[in-house]
Order: sequence, then structure tokens, then C-alpha cells
Amino acid sequence: MIQQSIGFDVYGTLVDPVDMGQHLEQLTGTKAKAFGQLWHDKKVEYAFRRALMQQYEDFSVCTLQALRYCMATFNIELTEDEQRHLVSEFANLKAFDDVIPGLINLQEKKHLL
Repeated sequence: MIQQSIGFDVYGTLVDPVDMGQHLEQLTGTKAKAFGQLWHDKKVEYAFRRALMQQYEDFSVCTLQALRYCMATFNIELTEDEQRHLVSEFANLKAFDDVIPGLINLQEKKHLL
């Protein structure tokens, strides 16, 4: 019997990576939405570039470096603690509303996720 496996890209598929608004608003004010979008775009870009160059770095490294890029772009200073806090919040993003029921449905159909 062939077992089917399904893989997902977590960011943007299962969770909303731009849903950092509440955390960003506290630190960047009215720039939060634009900052969050650029941050997301840059961390994905950094991860893909590294993959193409075969110079893998953990996604948390790409996330921190993209955050620092955004800080420079928007001329915003954040302490090391604020930076670490923001990066750690990516591990706590909420799933989209349809994700949990969808995953349960796939598991009930015996798919390996």
C-alpha cells in the first residue's frame, strides 16, 4: 500500500506571517503594516537566496537579519531584547481559521502530514 504524504509551507499557508501587527504596532507605530510586509518579504527572500547559493541558515537567522534590514529601511531602533522578542513571536503565530479542521480532515483520511 502506498502512503500519501502532504507537506505544507507553514508561513502564509497555515499561519499568517503578517499577523505580527499587534507586536509591531507597539514598537513601530503607524509603520507596522508596511514594516511587517517588508519583513516577511525579506526573510523569505533571504531564505531562498541562501538555498540557491547552498549556504543554508536556520530560518530564525534569516528572520533576524530581515528584521535588521527593516529597521534600517524604516530608521527604527529596537533593542536586542525587542528584536529577540519579535523573532520569538513568529513561533507563536495563530493558524488561519480553516487550518485545524482541514488538517483533522486530512488525518482522518489517513494522510501523513
